[in-house]
Amino acid sequence: KTATPHHLKEVAEESDEDLESFVRIDDETIQHFSHDHHLRLHRNNDVCDENRFCQACILPIMISESSYSSMQCDFLLHEACASHPRRKDHPLHKHPLILHPIIYLEGKIIFRTAYDVDVGYIESKMNCDGCDQRGYGFMYRCSKKNCKLQLDIRCASLPDPVIHGSHPHDLIFNLNKGICC
Repeated sequence: KTATPHHLKEVAEESDEDLESFVRIDDETIQHFSHDHHLRLHRNNDVCDENRFCQACILPIMISESSYSSMQCDFLLHEACASHPRRKDHPLHKHPLILHPIIYLEGKIIFRTAYDVDVGYIESKMNCDGCDQRGYGFMYRCSKKNCKLQLDIRCASLPDPVIHGSHPHDLIFNLNKGICC
């Protein structure tokens, strides 16, 4: 069971300086913007279990990775995912992107908003515009009300360009589906 009541509230528009990902409570504890409970840091993952996944990137929490876990429920974040900025400028988009956790409650998708984003845009188009995969973790969404761009946390974090040994050219992230760069 996870904490949800605070996530159902629409958060008023905040200034840039209010967009910190977390507040440090002490050396091992944070209050992350996406969750109501305090999260405790675990190094060399003493909470490792093959069935435990990061709520931000939806990848498993491995034994060699540090992570934060809720002190009251099953909420988990990789240490790196907990540190993703709430506001991000992306080279392929002209507006700032804002990080939003996706909350599932009784089969419905609910975004916890940090800006005045169209809250009515909840159940439609949940695919990442980068990889065209359905989003289940945190999504970066455009901060402008009428702009619908959204990238999952993995696509939004790719370097630009990507250099990979299996390809002779730099790979450039392209939001035009089906086009190789």
